[in-house]
Amino acid sequence: MRDTLPFLIRLGLDADADAKTIRRAYARELKRIDQRADPEGFQELRQAYEVALHWQAHQEFVRDDAASPIPVEVAEPGLASEPVTAPALDDPYRLADQAFTQFQVRTQVLVANNESRLQSRWREVLRESLEQECLLNLTARTIFEARIVHLLATGWKPGHETLFVVASEMLDWARDSRRILQFGESGAMVDRAIDQWKLYESMSANAMGTVKQLIQAIRNTPNPQGVAASDDLRLFHQLTDRFYSWFSIIIDRESLQKWHEAAQAEIQRSGTAAAVPLGKAPAESGGKSSWSWSGWQITFLILLLVKGCAALLTSNSAPPNYMPAPTQQTAHENAVREAILEELQASKDLAMATQTGMPPTDAQIEAVRRQIFYVPEPNQVFGALKVSFDVELDSGGKVVNVTRTQGSRDQAYDEAVARTLKHTNVFPPGTQRKFSVSYSYKAGGL
Repeated sequence: MRDTLPFLIRLGLDADADAKTIRRAYARELKRIDQRADPEGFQELRQAYEVALHWQAHQEFVRDDAASPIPVEVAEPGLASEPVTAPALDDPYRLADQAFTQFQVRTQVLVANNESRLQSRWREVLRESLEQECLLNLTARTIFEARIVHLLATGWKPGHETLFVVASEMLDWARDSRRILQFGESGAMVDRAIDQWKLYESMSANAMGTVKQLIQAIRNTPNPQGVAASDDLRLFHQLTDRFYSWFSIIIDRESLQKWHEAAQAEIQRSGTAAAVPLGKAPAESGGKSSWSWSGWQITFLILLLVKGCAALLTSNSAPPNYMPAPTQQTAHENAVREAILEELQASKDLAMATQTGMPPTDAQIEAVRRQIFYVPEPNQVFGALKVSFDVELDSGGKVVNVTRTQGSRDQAYDEAVARTLKHTNVFPPGTQRKFSVSYSYKAGGL
């Protein structure tokens, strides 16, 4: 049996391993992995460990059920009795693997037919997979969902950028992070990617367009060494600190590694900023965001210095009433100037906001909403519920006080929102210290 169970092979175990043996094997294998140098290997080991524990618990259930006595009715004399057999138990892992294999076959057809970016086709395939009879078993359905999580977390393949969006919506990951966090390290990685994707969607149209162009540049130029522009490499360096988990799902990781190396070389050459380790999430660096001079601003300053020096050199030789003839500016030069002015204004706004505190973003408010756990009492509350709170943070972004300013008609909902706000950690340092938020819930019926 061990030959058919890859998670046992990864842990070096036989089919008779108990939960204690599985935990020991995981601890042993964990010491052999450098989690920073080999994140994919760590994810694979963690997935094997979690699946092995589920499998062992199922085996225990099967053994206990088989050991339970089955009552047999004694037939009356002279009447033939049919043999009584124990009911067959379906293995949820076998059912999940059956559904997942069919799912992968159909997704390969999507890729072969150049339909891998059509969300409607992915929704159709995923919906039909979830409606299969073999996934009526709730345990099998959960295991099938875990297979998709692991598929996304282990690296990009054609179509994963579309599957990520479709699965996040259809499987409710984007609304309720508890649905995804139950799947261990793979689930946590995908959850971070969802938060970063939502942050991207909350950006302005111009900023989203810039990120899209960079993503396309990475896909079109897997090896940027000596090819990519300096500004693109600097932008990549800045964005990977905020979007690495999301990027690693929608972009080939080998390309990300090569872009990181090229960006690091460019930054070390110019000496304007320290390189950020590839894959390091903002939370690992203390959750603090920093601002640095961009390529446009550096270019603008250089132009100012050059023009200033030229003015000083010509001031002694030019007549007092000398006025240089205006030069005709091209559309590109105008666009460059406008972009520089916009970025300088944005930096000024950022500096002012840093002094007064930046208000929470829509993405952060939505992240809190996703953490609210509330189950209305049936036939008790109907219609829309809305509750408002004043929130106070400390300098590090931690919630220190929550005051309800407007209650809903359900005390349980108010308490659920207050409890979530008190324990959330979505607000980064520098967030406005006092602000108000409101959350709503439609309790059905009306």
